[in-house]
Amino acid sequence: AVEVRFPRPEPTEELFPDEDGLAGDAIGAGPRKHRRAAARERPVQVCVAHGNLAYARYAVAVGHYAGDTIISAERHLDLALASALTRRHQIGLYPAEIGTNAVFINPKLSANPAASPKGAVVVGLGTVGSLNAASLTRSIRRALLEYAVQWKDFGPREADGDAGQDLGVSALLIGTGAGGIPVDDSVFAMLQAVGAANRALAFAKSAQRIRFVEFIELFEDRAIQAVEALRQLGSQAPLRD
Repeated sequence: AVEVRFPRPEPTEELFPDEDGLAGDAIGAGPRKHRRAAARERPVQVCVAHGNLAYARYAVAVGHYAGDTIISAERHLDLALASALTRRHQIGLYPAEIGTNAVFINPKLSANPAASPKGAVVVGLGTVGSLNAASLTRSIRRALLEYAVQWKDFGPREADGDAGQDLGVSALLIGTGAGGIPVDDSVFAMLQAVGAANRALAFAKSAQRIRFVEFIELFEDRAIQAVEALRQLGSQAPLRD
């Protein structure tokens, strides 16, 4: 009948390593005791435009499959940029595989800041039928970072002699169409890629950010699909902010 007592240990706080902690362990660094709260980034402004590329406000992002020729939207950009895309395609340096890209800044911007389009960002999509949202995100992210680098080096100068830090991109619904991915996957991949590119720029202590995304679509029904995709994706945690 003797009561059995067991000592109850003092509660301890369970600490699970975050990404920074794991990275610190990998290079032999200890955890940071007092981490200053990260500054909150301005949200990216996103819109959908129903119209053709003549109304694009920023450099235009398009996709290119391996084995394709320069047609449709790429052809329009090629004509507007003095056949710069064709010249790169002819010498075998045109993007095709996932992770490859080419950036073209409109040289007319130095004399005319209102010149359109401001440039082209061509994203490699690999072979037709093999694309998915994850691989598209990776390829767009690399292209956007290359765009930021090229704009800083060759973009039009502002009053202080530096290129603009707040960048925008006018994106087609990359990867959709015949044998492609759904519209909502294309929208999701672009927004995920923009977020990843901005985090990479912040990590590199660059002042540049992709601040504006304009999805531009010629056909009304697909523009409406893009709007619906944004409504649904906007409530999800990874993209809400």
